Amino acid sequence: MKQNSADKKSINYFLMKLNGFLEADQFDIGKFGNTLMRFEKRFNPIIGIIDFNYFDERRLNKAHRGKQKGEQIQNFQYARSQRYLERVCQQHVELKTLIGIEKSIFLFEENFLLFCHFRTSKNDREILQWIFLDERYVKLNIRV
Repeated sequence: MKQNSADKKSINYFLMKLNGFLEADQFDIGKFGNTLMRFEKRFNPIIGIIDFNYFDERRLNKAHRGKQKGEQIQNFQYARSQRYLERVCQQHVELKTLIGIEKSIFLFEENFLLFCHFRTSKNDREILQWIFLDERYVKLNIRV
C-alpha cells in the first residue's frame, strides 16, 4: 500500500493514540476499541502480536539446555521440539535487537499493525484480549 504524507501523519497519529492506551491510568476499553476500529477502517491492516514476553532470552537458554538434555538421553522427539522452540526464541531476540525496543508498543509496517508485547505496560492484558477477538488478528511466524 503506497502511502502519501497525509496517510503517514494519520498513521503516526493513530499509533500515538494506541500507544497512549498502554499506560493510561483509566483504561477505557470502549475508546481503545473505537480508535482501533477507526484505524482498521482507514488502513485495512492485518493485526498481529509479537510476543517478546514469552519468546525471550530466558526461554531461549532453557530451550537450548532442553535440546542438549534431549540429545544426551536420546529422546530425539523432545530434542527436536526444543530445537524448534530455541529457533523461534532466537528469531524473536534478534528481531527485538534489530528494531531496538524494550517495552510494549504498537508499530505499523507494510500493512501490518503489530502489537509488540513485553508485558511491561499497565494495560497489556486488556489490549491483548481485545486484539485476540479482532477478526483481523492473525498469528505471525517471525522470520529474521
